[in-house]
Amino acid sequence: MLNLIPAPRGSVHMQEGSVKLPETVTVSLGDFAPWCLEAFAARLDGHVEIAENGFITLKKADIAKEGYKLTVTKDGITVEAADESGVVWALTTVTELTAEGEALPIVTIEDAPHYGHRGLSLDCSRHFFTADEVKKVIDQMTRVKLNVLHWHLVDDQGWRIECKTLPLLHETTGTYYTQEEIKSVIEYARVRGMEIIPEIDMPGHTRSMIAAYPHLSCFGEKTELCQFGGIFEKILCPGKDETFEFIEKLLTEVCALFPDDRFHIGGDEAPKTEWKKCPHCKARMEALGLTDYEDLQGYFTKRVVAILKKHGKRAVCWNDVLESKDVDTGNIIQYWTAQHEAPVPAFIERGGKVIFSNMSALYFDYPHGINSLNKVYHYQPVVMGKSYADSPNMLGYEAALWSEQVETPEHLEELLFPRLYAVSEIAWNEAGDYADFEHRAEKKIEIAAKQGVNCMTKDGWNPEGEARVQSAATFIAHMMNPGGIGTPHTDAEREMVRPVIEKFAQIWFRPQDVPEMMKNDDLVGAALNFMKMFPPENDKTDRKSVV
Repeated sequence: MLNLIPAPRGSVHMQEGSVKLPETVTVSLGDFAPWCLEAFAARLDGHVEIAENGFITLKKADIAKEGYKLTVTKDGITVEAADESGVVWALTTVTELTAEGEALPIVTIEDAPHYGHRGLSLDCSRHFFTADEVKKVIDQMTRVKLNVLHWHLVDDQGWRIECKTLPLLHETTGTYYTQEEIKSVIEYARVRGMEIIPEIDMPGHTRSMIAAYPHLSCFGEKTELCQFGGIFEKILCPGKDETFEFIEKLLTEVCALFPDDRFHIGGDEAPKTEWKKCPHCKARMEALGLTDYEDLQGYFTKRVVAILKKHGKRAVCWNDVLESKDVDTGNIIQYWTAQHEAPVPAFIERGGKVIFSNMSALYFDYPHGINSLNKVYHYQPVVMGKSYADSPNMLGYEAALWSEQVETPEHLEELLFPRLYAVSEIAWNEAGDYADFEHRAEKKIEIAAKQGVNCMTKDGWNPEGEARVQSAATFIAHMMNPGGIGTPHTDAEREMVRPVIEKFAQIWFRPQDVPEMMKNDDLVGAALNFMKMFPPENDKTDRKSVV
């Protein structure tokens, strides 16, 4: 059995014997561009040369996108692929099989991914990670054939893009990526087979824009950056023409930085509190004949999408935007919350494309006690009781890590690995034998640790018992009630929050955990605070921005 993550999806034919890579590996490029060798060369410390008759021969072939046929003999290696990405993944297979200096087995592998979208959403707004730290994550992701980094660069807590036409954006935050740093990350990802999708969330999660340019909000008051997680009422005003003039100026510059054709515009968690008081929003709704504020957000989204189209970009949005009517199926929807799942099946049936990032399994800022490795591995793309695993409109899986409670690269890596290996496995090859996957994951983290990655140790992958409940409860308590940790509570308070505790159990725990959860003062405090934030008549249990 080959020790690979993801396991090959196609055929594997092994024979007796093995072959060592030469000290300097020569490659015959054929009709492929030289950049497809860059990651391979970097992983072999530069000991790769292009030659007419190389130890590795690259050949064009009629093979699925990103797919490859890898043939290893005692005399050399042949890679057949339709495109450079297939070559990158074939050579990644070679480096992973020889990661600790092992000889290559004599083998023929025919392989191609199940889903085209295999990614991670990484929040660098709440807590900033340097360009080098992001590159380190990219390298580890692409070693297991993940191909998308959704780069969350802007939120209420920070603006992380150098913007030369609107400099107050990055100057107000102070810590940001220069445009040259952004370009270097994009190029680093590209030669490793990865697409970068930037996200500028709007109209909600825009406090960093409004802190720099207050006139963008409904009432124009001076506003500060947020210092903690949450959902904030001050958002962009769709009633003002100035808002869209600003967005067009902004996107004209930012779109030019990112060469790929997908651009994420968020659309989640946009409270309509100020819109309902705003004369500009009222006038806009009257002019458009709108009565529902969700449709006002739909209007906002359409205006932004039109701007993106002028720059050759396709919009990606969180599934919250489906609360408005007639969302264009040209937009890609990213499903994260059951709170807004009802419109998703209809969108898919109309031909809309969906990425699955369900918070109940694929949020990796959540501790392993909530989203364990086993849970991630067995995740299925189900909405309203229906599976979309075989739907042509299911693009793939994307994990997400929000950084409110993640301050260091070491903690980041511990949360990502090995759970990202499970995402790779189910996106490339679907779930199979978990015990076999776990064995391969154990080997993979040994190698990653030698490469300087701080992976979660095996004893933390699938915590059980009181320790599991405690770790999860502490996380949720900090999420919901950061100032009230450890406060004792009365029996009356415990009974009052029982419905919320039971709801937490549905989302983050298991029904059998409820008795233990009811004893946990941290969790009871979180539930009390939750009831203040979201009264039962307006329950919004599935919240993302605070985690």
